[in-house]
Amino acid sequence: MESQDDDHPERRIIKAAELPRHPIPKSAVTTCMLAYIIVAKFCDALPLYRQEKILARYGGSVTRTTMANWLMRLSRERHLNISNAAAENAICPFTVGRRNWLFADTPKGAKAIATYYSLIESAKANGLEPFEYPSHILKELPYADTVEKLEQLLPWAVKASKG
Repeated sequence: MESQDDDHPERRIIKAAELPRHPIPKSAVTTCMLAYIIVAKFCDALPLYRQEKILARYGGSVTRTTMANWLMRLSRERHLNISNAAAENAICPFTVGRRNWLFADTPKGAKAIATYYSLIESAKANGLEPFEYPSHILKELPYADTVEKLEQLLPWAVKASKG
């Protein structure tokens, strides 16, 4: 609350705090939920249809289509293309499981899958916990409006800042 208005001492001015930026504008999904979906799908190999059933058991009503759309929008709108040769080599074994991927029937879906595997494998290669790194990225990415700020989100920079 701010100080009282000089003309009307009985009135108080209330200022609302600015909402935090979100990685998917106009979306109700939390960054924690997005991180959970990414890690469960691309680190724990838990298909979206199984995540849907797990969430339903706990009272959630998020469909696999909704989760897939969130992942696609996130990779498209936030330009998640963090990648390196080590991460690309690490995802090669996952091509065997491509028939299980719900939204890999399009080039955009395949690119989204490669992006998330790169994110997870880059975190692992840099000694970061696979859930904490995407959580950190999803919270900070909306504020990364310069190249320098984007570079601070790369796994080796995050590791150096935590070390």
